[in-house]
Amino acid sequence: MSLSKNSLLAVVIVLFFVLDCSNSSSQFSQVKNRIARSNSLDEIFETIATIDINPRYPIGDLLYLKKLNKAQQIVIYDMMANQVLLVDFAGNIISKIGNSGEGPEEYQDVLSIECDRDDNIYLLEKPPQLQKIKVFRPDGSFVKTISLDAAGMNLKLTSDEKCFILYDSRTLAEGSKIIAVLDTNGKLLQNFGSSIPPEKIFGIHLALYMPLLAVNTKNEIYVTSIYTGYYRKYELSGKLLQTISINNNLPEQFKDYQHFRQMIFVDKIFSVRGIFSCKDIIIISKTQDKKNYFDFFNSKGRLIKEYLPQNDHLYLLDADSEGFLYFSDTSGFEGSITEANPKIIIKKLCE
Repeated sequence: MSLSKNSLLAVVIVLFFVLDCSNSSSQFSQVKNRIARSNSLDEIFETIATIDINPRYPIGDLLYLKKLNKAQQIVIYDMMANQVLLVDFAGNIISKIGNSGEGPEEYQDVLSIECDRDDNIYLLEKPPQLQKIKVFRPDGSFVKTISLDAAGMNLKLTSDEKCFILYDSRTLAEGSKIIAVLDTNGKLLQNFGSSIPPEKIFGIHLALYMPLLAVNTKNEIYVTSIYTGYYRKYELSGKLLQTISINNNLPEQFKDYQHFRQMIFVDKIFSVRGIFSCKDIIIISKTQDKKNYFDFFNSKGRLIKEYLPQNDHLYLLDADSEGFLYFSDTSGFEGSITEANPKIIIKKLCE
């Protein structure tokens, strides 16, 4: 039986696709095996760059950061000075992104940062009443304000950049929806997800400053909260796909606010510092007994590695689908003041 040229071409394309997928699957399996065998973070990630921010521009504490897509530059939020800056990989301040204030082209406290493919910068403001996103260009110039039909503390763009996703674990009301999907004009399309106990009122303030929302390349949504032992995975449609255990030793029930403060002071409370999607591997950053750890899960929720220690005491602030992780050597959550500017450390998942 003879095949036409078009049929032969189709067969070649299919074989190439199958071999490519098989190769990618094999590489991914190697990555997972390396993670499973590792004893420290350095065995999984290689350091790509260490950015020392120019000391002529004093920085308080980095709370959030986001790498631009087109340029080798990173947007950082200095919580103590309430300012957003654009930094290159040499540590130079390229531009100041807008100004803090109550004016129409200014921002107040920033809860989350997102960037699109054109390197527009989205700043999610802490809401006094109606929550807004302020949009800026990389040169610091103002683009527009987007008023939102929902509130949240974490902001993500979907991979096709057609929707915003907001997550708000501060919601205490019974039956309240904690995940909102909005179009890029801020109109609410749908909301879903119920509050994750035992967050309660004690975790509200702390939850403002943690990256507790992740979205993978398939637009699957991952959420957690600080004092829970699991995370949840949703489809963009709102369908709950998984509830995955992070830690079986949940903290004891807080008797009152003073008891909560005492437990925080002695660092005896298990807490989640963030959830991240990195090449479809889900990374949970957590602390317990004054130590930082990482848990790694595959996209199906299967645990790859639990309690991987972080020896250099870096704070994971962001991760991306290309396998890069972005750390700071200080944490805005701690509210500490250091003599030197914070460093930004970029690591990449070893292939």
